[in-house]
Amino acid sequence: MIDGATDKPEMHRVVVAHGTLLEMWNALRSLKDKHHRNVLSVEWLDAKRGFVGDDLPELVALQPFSDMEEVAPAIRQWITKDIKIEPPRGILVLRLQTIVPKTFEPKTVYILEIERRVKPRGSGKEKIEQEAERFRGLVAVLAQTTDFDDWLRKILSQIRYVEGKVVELKSLQPDLVDAFKHSQSRDAKATPYLTSALLALTKAGVNL
Repeated sequence: MIDGATDKPEMHRVVVAHGTLLEMWNALRSLKDKHHRNVLSVEWLDAKRGFVGDDLPELVALQPFSDMEEVAPAIRQWITKDIKIEPPRGILVLRLQTIVPKTFEPKTVYILEIERRVKPRGSGKEKIEQEAERFRGLVAVLAQTTDFDDWLRKILSQIRYVEGKVVELKSLQPDLVDAFKHSQSRDAKATPYLTSALLALTKAGVNL
């Protein structure tokens, strides 16, 4: 899909989304069920099949820097501390086909979520793995002249250099690219990140 790029991502990485990423997927699917006239589809990117709507989304791996590239050690290790023992950090790439309320304008919205590394907490039988990082999500509405594959290749590469600080990648022209925070919804037990999903769509101009 993104062949020919010098720093192309590893487009097929069979790692099922978990934690915040999975909760965001569930929240967006919940919005689709609740607002089916305005959220027509919620899909994730699979390298071989394109965008699909399977129940368990997978991640796209960021491309590690080569030994020849002059990159700060912290940036290099943010992707993976050691490629031999730790897989590259992944990105969940989502596409939503929507209809803007009131104006009935069709709009394609892309949402990118960064994989969080986990660390063990507790001990013995109470030992569990918890996310040890926090990142904002990225939402984008591309201009008609923007090629998605080219844009994705560039944005994934840029995410590496800013170590996931996607607020630094915000833009208005030609593409609308914005960052959004994750916050727990009041009804956190059912859909923890419903508020975050609504915020992402609002920033894309889809007010549900």
